[in-house]
Amino acid sequence: IVTGRAAAKKPTQDKTYYKWLSFHRDAMRSAEAEMNIAEEEQGAWPLMLEAELRLLDHYSPVLGLPDTLKAKGLGPLRETLAGQHFAKTLGIEPVSIEYGCVSLRLPVRPLVFQQYGYVHGGAIGALMDTATGMCSVTMVGPDEMALTSELKINFLSPGEGDFLIATARVIKDGKRLIIMEAEATAVFPDGQTRDVAHMTTSYIRFPKPSGD
Repeated sequence: IVTGRAAAKKPTQDKTYYKWLSFHRDAMRSAEAEMNIAEEEQGAWPLMLEAELRLLDHYSPVLGLPDTLKAKGLGPLRETLAGQHFAKTLGIEPVSIEYGCVSLRLPVRPLVFQQYGYVHGGAIGALMDTATGMCSVTMVGPDEMALTSELKINFLSPGEGDFLIATARVIKDGKRLIIMEAEATAVFPDGQTRDVAHMTTSYIRFPKPSGD
């Protein structure tokens, strides 16, 4: 027979903070549904809340939930998302965020076209570099940052369709370098997809400047 505090431990899903996250995620989803917002136009915050809930489900932490989220680096991830001003100019939005894997979406529109009506190679590169940048944030410590030190892009086909999705993954999380790859895929109105570009990149770790 189990007695004492251990017997009264709440499941993660019954804890107040988990319920708070779930409430706000569901409220945002309901608002999007009432406004008839398409799935590919969903806002960033419901995705962030979904990522936090998946994290809590996975770790089932004993610590206070906000402390666990802070320890796992979602605070810096939020700051990165809010501070991506160039990405916002291009219209880049998150699709999914997990540790070591991030997917972002770029709407295909004239703002990012080159002279032949395809998505500019620089915009495709920026999409993949932003994805790997956010991916690196999931790997660094609270007193670190990571910046691109090298990248190589192979363009496989023109950028067109409704939108492009870039998925970045960590290949090796080293003491000094984080090695990643990213793939950009075109998504067409009929749901068909086509590979557009592949990138390999290295990010170098730095201590954060004092005061950050």
